[in-house]
Order: sequence, then C-alpha cells, then structure tokens
Amino acid sequence: MTQKGTVQADLYSLHGCVAELGTKFARMRGKPSAIFMSTGTLANHLAIRTLAGKNSRVIVQNESHVYCDTGDSSQTLSQLNLIPLGANKATFTLKEVQEVLEKNAIWRVARKVGVISIESPVRQRRGELFDLQQMKKPASLPD
Repeated sequence: MTQKGTVQADLYSLHGCVAELGTKFARMRGKPSAIFMSTGTLANHLAIRTLAGKNSRVIVQNESHVYCDTGDSSQTLSQLNLIPLGANKATFTLKEVQEVLEKNAIWRVARKVGVISIESPVRQRRGELFDLQQMKKPASLPD
C-alpha cells in the first residue's frame, strides 16, 4: 500500500503496479517498453532464450553464472545447448568461437549457434573482466 493508496493489483504483469513500473523504466531509459524481472538469473535466461530463437546452441564462458550457477535451467526450461569456452578464464577467444562454428558446419545434424553470451565481470573469477578486445571480435563474424 502506498501513502496515497493508489496501487492497483496486476494480473501476470498486465496493468497495475508491475506494468506501471515497466513503463516508468522504459521512459527513464528512452525505450519503447521494459519488463520487470525478479532476478538477474531470470533476466539472463529469458534474454538468451529470446535471442537464440530456433538456434539452440549457445556459446558461454565456462566460468559464467549462466553455466555454473543456474542448475541447468537453460537446458531444462528452454532446450538450449550451452557450449562452454575459456576454461579457468574470464575470456574466451575468437579462435575458440570459430572452432565451434566450424564443427557445427560439418556435423551430420546441423544446429546453429544462436547466441554468444558474454558476462563481465565474471563472479566465478572474483570479478575478472572479459577482455574488451576479445569481446569485440565475435561481432565481426558473418551470421
């Protein structure tokens, strides 16, 4: 209850106070819309799931929160195949990404990589940052 007593209940994030919160944040960020997520884990999962579309392979850091700390939720809830790269490091390389893409191209049953997920800082590596120059390189790859 607010001091004014004007909070309206929402129905599965439609209308009411949750929709109002999303609208307020969208305006603050200059975006057409926004959605409120109860946790960062949920936000990461839904972002990866949405971006992957029908391409179920997802490249992630071996030390990432998505790979280490979500109890296989991406695999279980969204049938995504997480491919971890860069063991014991915050950063993976373009060469590692290219190796995965080349293998995918020759496998008998083709499954495309739909997302390259990069978390920075990496909690499992005590806040180590993904190398910025390496981060930029996969963006130059053809679709």
